[in-house]
Amino acid sequence: MNRYRNDDAFTLLEVIIAFTILALSLAIATQTIARSVITYTRADLLERASDAALEVAATRLSSVGEPGTGQGVLGNGARWSTVAELIEDVDGSPLLAVTIEVTIPEDLTTPYRFTTFVAP
Repeated sequence: MNRYRNDDAFTLLEVIIAFTILALSLAIATQTIARSVITYTRADLLERASDAALEVAATRLSSVGEPGTGQGVLGNGARWSTVAELIEDVDGSPLLAVTIEVTIPEDLTTPYRFTTFVAP
C-alpha cells in the first residue's frame, strides 16, 4: 500500500491537456485579433478614399459637361484623377460616366475607384 498517494492533485496528463487547450485557444484568439486589425485598417482607408471622392465629386461634377480628364491633390494629400466618358443610357439618352480614382497617402499602392453617372 502506498502511504503517500494524494488524489487531490492533477496528473501530468491532465496538465498537458489543459495547456494544449489553452495554447489552441490563444492561437485562435491571436488570429481573430489580427484579422480584425486588418479589416479595421482596410475599412478606415476605404472611408478616407470615399470622403476624398465625395469632396472631388462636390467640386468637379458641377463643372463636368463633356468628356475629359482631370487630376489634382486634396488638402489631406490624397491624389485624385477623374475620367468622364460619354455613354448612352438604355433609352438612348446621353450620359457621362465619371470615374474618380483616389490614392490615399497612407496606402499608395491601392487606388480606389468610384464611378457615377451624370446627365450632360
